[in-house]
Amino acid sequence: MGRIEFGESTFGSRTLEIITDGLYGDNINCLREYVQNSVDSKAKNVKIYFENGNQDLIIKDDGTGMEVQKLDKSLKIGISDKGGADVGWRGIGIWSGISAAEKLVIVTKARDHKPLRIEIDSNYIRNNSRSNRDAVEVLNEAVKEYEELPLGKGESLSNDHYTIIRLESILYPQRGSFTENKIEEFLAKTVPVPFNPKVFSYDKKIEKILDQYNVIFPSINVEFQGGKIYRPPNKSDIFDEEITIKPFSVDDKLVAIGWFLTSRTNDQREWPDAGILIKKKGFTIGNENLFRTYYTGSYSRWQYGEIHVISDEIYENAPRDGFEYNSGPVREFIDSIAIYFNDFQNLNRFKSAKLPMKKLQTAEKAIDKDKTQSAIKALADAKKSISDTRNPPPDPSFKGIIASIKNESEKIQSTAIGAIEAKIEKCLQDNRSEQLRLRRQHTDETIQRCKPAVRKQLQKLTKKPFGKLEINVMDSVKDLLKIKTQSKINGFKELTQESFGWGTVTTNAGGPKLTIDPSLNSNPDKSTKKIRLNRNLHFGVMLYALQELLVNIPKHEEGEESFEWWEKASEEEKYDIVDEIALTVNLAYRFVENAEKYNPLETPE
Repeated sequence: MGRIEFGESTFGSRTLEIITDGLYGDNINCLREYVQNSVDSKAKNVKIYFENGNQDLIIKDDGTGMEVQKLDKSLKIGISDKGGADVGWRGIGIWSGISAAEKLVIVTKARDHKPLRIEIDSNYIRNNSRSNRDAVEVLNEAVKEYEELPLGKGESLSNDHYTIIRLESILYPQRGSFTENKIEEFLAKTVPVPFNPKVFSYDKKIEKILDQYNVIFPSINVEFQGGKIYRPPNKSDIFDEEITIKPFSVDDKLVAIGWFLTSRTNDQREWPDAGILIKKKGFTIGNENLFRTYYTGSYSRWQYGEIHVISDEIYENAPRDGFEYNSGPVREFIDSIAIYFNDFQNLNRFKSAKLPMKKLQTAEKAIDKDKTQSAIKALADAKKSISDTRNPPPDPSFKGIIASIKNESEKIQSTAIGAIEAKIEKCLQDNRSEQLRLRRQHTDETIQRCKPAVRKQLQKLTKKPFGKLEINVMDSVKDLLKIKTQSKINGFKELTQESFGWGTVTTNAGGPKLTIDPSLNSNPDKSTKKIRLNRNLHFGVMLYALQELLVNIPKHEEGEESFEWWEKASEEEKYDIVDEIALTVNLAYRFVENAEKYNPLETPE
């Protein structure tokens, strides 16, 4: 029996690919590792900036710094003497920049110690990482001997302390990740910086909530390119005033605490106005979409928030983009996140129903575009939505936001909807006034085209308010008949019978006095003459029928004071009726005006 011993040659240079190819999916994550190291070294300030035309990136902190023994330990791979109070614990953070630059330079100073400088040739490690050489041998050749530096100008041996990491010559393929915009966004999203109280008014309330639940949150000032970094969000007025607070527990033991703000409007939002960050000790695990790894159902991005892990039994994985799935109650915690975001989606559906802002906005826009019927439909849809019996999620953490939604819904019903209804009513009135104006104009134009006698009579009818139909709209025709026939008969029926020779829709005994068809006076053909005479008779009957229809009904129907179909017609309809009467009476008048005295050559049998 024997034991296999592991020694220096146990680990070949290929294991160095872990650090040369990057510990993370995106090498910009090395900045998180360096800020974590700064936090663990009790730094209060971290300054990150470019030099040499944005080719070199420098991370400088005012932490405790390192003397020789501590620097030596920091360069051990996978070995760390950090405790539970520290943020970093894997012992690989200082190497994280190897994958991003050609050279890594560390300058550090502890109190009562001179500054130390050590240089790591990243390219050398990268070039030999696939050579099958001994990993320790490669590292010994790539890591230069440290050198002790003289104190800098104004530095004090006993007072000054710091660490400077220089990523010299950012690798060309990495420069797309190390832009100013991406670095600023990454730092704001990832490291434990404060809120900006000038733009985010919820900062004190949230800090108080986190304090109540003993959330460990390092206080550190991070600057990039001279500007202070704040964590999002960068607005306040886009959120409801109510903060949703959710304790996450496993077996009655609190493992995380979450706070969430819900958007005032029902719109899908993008980062930095929406997103949920999962944090531990102030540092973000993954990004704002990590929770979607655990909840795959539909979700409207109406919330911004943070979930702070406080359990020491839940660990983030090496790339810090998720959790170690074998760590403590992580499975139950992840399941609870999935359940809660299903509740969030139900809350958003409830809010969408009770606060149908888009439908109300659609109604407003339709009113502005003078599309009244579209506005009426959109408003009806909004009212139907509000009356929806959809239930909100039962989780007690939603109690406050549900009350806020209901209160806002009541305000909408009492103010916004009433205001839109008033606008719609005004639009309807304005539209009706305009329609009436156009109809009156059209009717006036129609009457103006009529014969003067007809026009004079009809103008009485269109005076406001509309007159009664008993003004005898056929009087102009009657007067013309009397002139043309030189008759003294006043009865309209008798006058038309005498004028056009009709009795009971047959030729009366005396025959007609007028004819609308002059050929009756000269056509000797008996059959044709009879047809034309009948036409003459029918015209006379039509005149009497118009008189009966438009004038004489009250005379024959006892108790009738007016024409019901006229009196009950709307103002718009009356203009249409006058139009039609004007054209009809004017046509009749025109026929009578053009009629000739009847003087047949012979009387048809």
